[in-house]
Amino acid sequence: MFNADLLNRLQLGGWMDGSECDYGLTACTESKWNGLFSVYRQFATEILVLLKFLAAPEGVLTEDPEEADLFVVPYFAKTDCAESGNAGRDPCWGKCKCATVVKHLFSALPHFSWHTRGRHLFLATGDIKDLPVEIQSQPLLVSLGASFCGGHVVVPSPNLDPDLQPGGKMETKEAAGRAPERHILAFWFGSIDKIWRKRVVSQMQKYQEQQEQQEQQTRLTRPVVIHGIDGDYVARDIWQTTASSPQMVLEEMMRLGG
Repeated sequence: MFNADLLNRLQLGGWMDGSECDYGLTACTESKWNGLFSVYRQFATEILVLLKFLAAPEGVLTEDPEEADLFVVPYFAKTDCAESGNAGRDPCWGKCKCATVVKHLFSALPHFSWHTRGRHLFLATGDIKDLPVEIQSQPLLVSLGASFCGGHVVVPSPNLDPDLQPGGKMETKEAAGRAPERHILAFWFGSIDKIWRKRVVSQMQKYQEQQEQQEQQTRLTRPVVIHGIDGDYVARDIWQTTASSPQMVLEEMMRLGG
């Protein structure tokens, strides 16, 4: 399948950047930031979803199209956008016009038609707006969300840290009562002038104020801390994907948090 070449080219680009990890095939934590390849690994859920289907028990999979209730399309849409025909050195965002494999995809789907398209599941684990328009328009797909209509399956980004896998170090520490408290860090990436963003932030601020009013001894839920990041990030170079980018964002959050 064309996925083999797609993954090989993207993986080659990752190794050239210095990454010791693969693209979501195995649990692995990179020892350092490796440019765009470190960004791409958050989109590898589509690899894991396909592996889950391929590992289905006997009687689930069939080679007879007449027996099939669902056609799983083994094409990695977001990976195609990231690889973009040049080992991931210059990805395309937005509507992913630089994707290369999608141009030949539908000619390789012999059972795809207007009547069967609703039974073809497309694997596209990126933001819906950052996928090829040919994939966005499909009625059944797996992505990172969100969509207002259609048979849309929303999945999270993959957790590839070996310590956080079932039976890993963190689970062992938790069972022994020795695991440190873990913080949940949530980012909202969106325009600051949108009404829904303002409402979400306002609700979180109210929750934060209520938490601060409670005594630590009677607090039943974990506290929430909100950091508002505004400003000209193009000028500050925070938008760029470099080795210093994560540290710059954390420093900015610490500055705003006092």
